[in-house]
Amino acid sequence: MKQAGALLLVAALALGQAPAVGANWLTKALEHADDAGKGISRGVVGLEPDLARAVAHIKSLPERSGSAALAAQAGQEGHWRFVNAKGESYTAANATELASVRETLLPGTTGELSLYLTPDTVFAQRALLRDLPDDATLLIATRSGSYPIRRRKSGGMDLLFAEVRPNLHVRLDNEDIFAETLFQLGQPLKPSSVRVLALETGSSDALTSVPRFDAATRMALVDTIDPARLATSFGRVRGQTVVLTGRIEDGSLVFIDAGGGAGRLPLDDVRKAARSADVNLVIVKADNPRQPGGKNWLWQTATIPGLDQAVKQPLFGDFLSAISPQASPLSMSGHRDGRHRVVLEVLPSETPAPLTDTVVGWLDSVAGEAMGRIATTGFEADLNDEQRQSDLDLRIIPGLPSSIQFGYLLFVAMGLFGLGTAWAWWARIWPPEDRSEYASTWGYALARAVRALLFAMIFLPLAGLPMFVRYLGLQIWALVTAPIRALRWLRERLVPRPG
Repeated sequence: MKQAGALLLVAALALGQAPAVGANWLTKALEHADDAGKGISRGVVGLEPDLARAVAHIKSLPERSGSAALAAQAGQEGHWRFVNAKGESYTAANATELASVRETLLPGTTGELSLYLTPDTVFAQRALLRDLPDDATLLIATRSGSYPIRRRKSGGMDLLFAEVRPNLHVRLDNEDIFAETLFQLGQPLKPSSVRVLALETGSSDALTSVPRFDAATRMALVDTIDPARLATSFGRVRGQTVVLTGRIEDGSLVFIDAGGGAGRLPLDDVRKAARSADVNLVIVKADNPRQPGGKNWLWQTATIPGLDQAVKQPLFGDFLSAISPQASPLSMSGHRDGRHRVVLEVLPSETPAPLTDTVVGWLDSVAGEAMGRIATTGFEADLNDEQRQSDLDLRIIPGLPSSIQFGYLLFVAMGLFGLGTAWAWWARIWPPEDRSEYASTWGYALARAVRALLFAMIFLPLAGLPMFVRYLGLQIWALVTAPIRALRWLRERLVPRPG
């Protein structure tokens, strides 16, 4: 019984860690029941997960004079629900009620008002954002943090972006892609897993599985690789992040090697090879696609600005931010491409720059080229999606899906509930060794070890489910017959035996 209780406890804990797929329908109905009667309600409990998360964000804010914050969620019927840090809730359905939100939930406060919006409000009820005060600062509250919302006009459209880094703004078009993008930006990054490659026609260098480091600075060196051998070399850096530099043009990756010769690689072939090796591929886009480590016309070494600091960053988002221009933010968008891959595009803002900024930018580009700095125009990251990356991180044995590995371990654990019976069954399949059949003690011990190993590795997981079902059956039978056994026990002690 102790073994069964332990297993049930483990199962309960596992279920407790699983993400909720939806709130109970009755709870939702009760949560929205106050929409019919407007006004403040105190001590609100049972908030929807997204709204509760937004409230948690405002509770974690440091107290600052001249600022106030509320969590906000727009409902399907067009009503707004606001909650303050105390858990007090107010539902507003028209302009008059919206105007009294601050006075009701934040009496006596002045200055900047920050509204922490739930993701479903931003993505599914975007049209209702026009009802909010124009001077309010809007933020989107997610599992990984809260981010200011920036508006931008493009082609007559009003676009929304989340400022995940000061120089990286993610487009708010699709909730699934936004969540995937945040996952990718939050992925841990090790300096030893980032490989910066320089395409060099005719290079005889082979790509090693671990990077080479400079003896003085301990920084990873740029690896040169012949473009013809690039696709076949990805297998040596399986699971790592590879950085390439080039210009994407007509479906090809155009590059200029150290000798000044131009070349191109079919981009689809590069992506296919990276995906087959679970390589996260980052392409640094440059109009003048010189390769890092090469020499320019002034014999200056070509470098990607910020790369030395980028490879030291702990997160992938910080890595992209470090190699992105710091003066103006880049726009990031994403889409799923193929099975278990996501592509992130990082491009300059479409907002036209003033003429003076254009001239200054052109002069800076020329000066940068003279100094050997590769002027980047954007990035493309072809990455394992969250499902695939989580599976890779959970694997104990590389190359074997984690579901198979943990399923195998589960069946082994089940077999332990009937270990003695399983061993007896195994003895019928493979009878124990006879010592007289072996000339030496070592031979006899080796044969016994092989038999025990095959039992533990193969037969025990195969017999695990039947053993566990048998064990549960015995425990249920013991529970069912417990009253009978108790009555027998009482009868033996209370009823005197004849003679």
